[in-house]
Amino acid sequence: MSEAKRYVHLDPDGTYRITDRRVSLDSVVYPFRHGDSAESIRSQYPVLTLEDVYGTIAFYLANQAAVDSYLKEREALWDRLEQESWRNPSKPMKRILALKAAGWPGGRVLSRQEQAEWDEIAKQIQGNNPVFPTSEEAARYCRDHAILPPPSSVPALHQTH
Repeated sequence: MSEAKRYVHLDPDGTYRITDRRVSLDSVVYPFRHGDSAESIRSQYPVLTLEDVYGTIAFYLANQAAVDSYLKEREALWDRLEQESWRNPSKPMKRILALKAAGWPGGRVLSRQEQAEWDEIAKQIQGNNPVFPTSEEAARYCRDHAILPPPSSVPALHQTH
């Protein structure tokens, strides 16, 4: 029998991640707390094995108070970063806000030029804004703030839940 396997580790930036994966602890814990099965969670993250998901759930259950506290701290950090992004929006965010204020796209099909403009904005949001280090976080922001419809050429920003 081998030594006990660690399923979760704290990375240098203070984020709990599933060991040997880039998937954050909260990506498994939140769906689990909402009643999703391990198999359902696993299907959302192909990089994870079912063992990874169950190991992460076991870690959560064994350290529930500490993990819940960590998640509250991360939520507060997200809120602070979001507020800061509103106080000092990046250039692409300023453009999105201006377009949204002008009623764009208003439920119509985008022209090629508008589609290209949206694609560029989406790339800049994902690549240049520390509030959105991943396309999933950029997509969450766009969904939460009704910045829709994203183009089909940026699938991560097109998902809805």
